[in-house]
Amino acid sequence: MKKKLVSLAMAALLLFAANVPVFAASPDKNKAGSVMRPQYTNTDTICALLDFSGDCANGGGFVLGDAGTNKITATAYLKRVTSNGTTTVKAWTGLTAYGDELDISKSYYVASGYDYIFEIDAWVYRYGTVEYVEDDVTDHCG
Repeated sequence: MKKKLVSLAMAALLLFAANVPVFAASPDKNKAGSVMRPQYTNTDTICALLDFSGDCANGGGFVLGDAGTNKITATAYLKRVTSNGTTTVKAWTGLTAYGDELDISKSYYVASGYDYIFEIDAWVYRYGTVEYVEDDVTDHCG
């Protein structure tokens, strides 16, 4: 009888312990370094940037590999956002850097009045492994 009572008490304790809510703090977007970012194996940072000079889209960014990175390759895309989805307007392929940093700076004339996405897809080579990373940014032209 004592074993059943102890077992019942333990089951009740586990039942109540499982229903305890747990909350995570939201990152403070006004505080430097508080933005949640993915943790990479080969990559330190990837950052895509986009702005407009009239109807000229200026896309750029960079990929920084961790120490020991020997090559970074990438493709950059400029995409137009419409009510039907996105359409690739321009793609730049074969972007390559030997070392641990790839800088990207591309311009292309676009139609104003649309939102555009500049996306960087990159592969970072380090110590015989390759890691795929990506970043994108959206901005409005006009």
